[in-house]
Amino acid sequence: VPDPRDRCGRDLSQLQGKQLGGWSACSCGAGGMKEGGRCSASAPAFAEPPDSVDPLALELVDGKMVDGGPPVQWTDIAGQVSVKAAIEEELVWPILRPGAYTGAGRPPRTILLFGPRGTGKTLLSRCISTQLGSSLLKLSGAALLSKWKADAEKILQTVFFVASCRQPAVVLITEAESLLSARAGEDGAQAGNLKSQLLSYLDNVATSAEHNVVVIGTTRRPGAMDEAAHRRFAKRFYIAPPDSVARRQILHRALAQQNACLSEREMASLVQHTESFSGGELVRLCQQAGAATLRGLPGQLQATSYEDFESAFCKVRPAASPKELDSLAEWDKLYGSRH
Repeated sequence: VPDPRDRCGRDLSQLQGKQLGGWSACSCGAGGMKEGGRCSASAPAFAEPPDSVDPLALELVDGKMVDGGPPVQWTDIAGQVSVKAAIEEELVWPILRPGAYTGAGRPPRTILLFGPRGTGKTLLSRCISTQLGSSLLKLSGAALLSKWKADAEKILQTVFFVASCRQPAVVLITEAESLLSARAGEDGAQAGNLKSQLLSYLDNVATSAEHNVVVIGTTRRPGAMDEAAHRRFAKRFYIAPPDSVARRQILHRALAQQNACLSEREMASLVQHTESFSGGELVRLCQQAGAATLRGLPGQLQATSYEDFESAFCKVRPAASPKELDSLAEWDKLYGSRH
């Protein structure tokens, strides 16, 4: 087969004054995260917030940043076998079954997932939230410094406040390097203040025994963080591009949703020639190949063929360069939790 690339629920009035990073938080009282389901207090009805929490920020966070997506199971994530096993053994089980891990210390509650765009960092974060039966709040570090720059500190404070009120909760901070950059102090007072604020929250999440909150940071550029920042994440996992087994699985899933006609030999060729593609790029490749079948006469939909992929390769290429992948692998060797 030729190389196809060749052709180009609770009330805030129950506040008990407990502190998490300098703000009062309502106490769940449930004692721990529930295995297989959400805590009954995970979706409170908000009453009057404390004076320190901005009402507009509270409305924004509760309305825009609380993720209501479908549950994600381990089997929904192709590949990443060792990472999934490590997270399950070192984070999920100790939190769900604290009695069985009394001698192992407090389970890690801060995790950094780093890797190229489209490798499944957000999907894995949603899976962790599902396994813990928790609420999920999603905040973009880049958006906080651009779209919401004027109210960034209020919003960051409110995210953690809402997480505490919805506990058990997972706070997902995408593009975390935007808030934890080694150059934060050089980028102005606000960037420095946000960094200090987030570091304080990470410290409190890691040490507080009274709150069922987990923080997950994701980044494509872990090297942009200083060591003091990335060390705040107790576990750091490299989410690499999928290996050949995972690529085959992703391609099969994507092609099952469209009318495709590929032989086993052609599928093997696709797997071989998509090394370094992320999961997201593999899906886009299949979509691009499938789009070619829509150009015929109405009602004459053709099956996606290997030749359609030859054309699709001219438009969909891996975004991560070999240099970037080498840099991520090197950072993993230095700071990753599996070394």
